[in-house]
Amino acid sequence: LRKDLEKEAKKSVRYRLFLNEIIAKENIKVSHEEIHEELDNVAKMYGMPVDDVKNALGGEEYLEGELRYKKVIEFLKENNW
Repeated sequence: LRKDLEKEAKKSVRYRLFLNEIIAKENIKVSHEEIHEELDNVAKMYGMPVDDVKNALGGEEYLEGELRYKKVIEFLKENNW
């Protein structure tokens, strides 16, 4: 079990490093408007105040990172990677 977990952890780290490299190379950014739009959408979906959603998700910085990963994956799909 430990070897399986270690293997998955290494795979996950390599995947994130790969995505980070593309994010940097392609200068993929997330605007404050995109962050706040996502916060609003999640708040509406769960019927929660935006500040509660922000706290539950770990702040705007965490959400920014997740949106950046979402954008890079969309970029890769659009460019047939």
